[in-house]
Amino acid sequence: MTEARRYEVYLPLKYNDGRNIEPEKFEQTTEELLGKFTGLTMMQRRAETALHGLWKHAGQLYKDEIILYIVYNYETDDANLFFTEYKEILKERFAQIEIFIIAIPIEVF
Repeated sequence: MTEARRYEVYLPLKYNDGRNIEPEKFEQTTEELLGKFTGLTMMQRRAETALHGLWKHAGQLYKDEIILYIVYNYETDDANLFFTEYKEILKERFAQIEIFIIAIPIEVF
């Protein structure tokens, strides 16, 4: 078994005012992640079966339909630094107060 990490990046499909986020922003993000890592999984559903996220900021409830980007990586120190810095880029690109990114230790067989 080899130790690695699973990184999950949760991105909204809409801006906070309800407008759809331009597809080009997701395409750019996909290209950047594939340029850095060797593989990528995206999970997305639409309409009534969408992946939903709820969160509060400054007393306001936000509801998001989301797309989930998943990356597996063995070089975790480098990936941790990358995602720490990339989060700020994504916050600006998607006009968000926060972008949720998690890292989960895993073992690959």
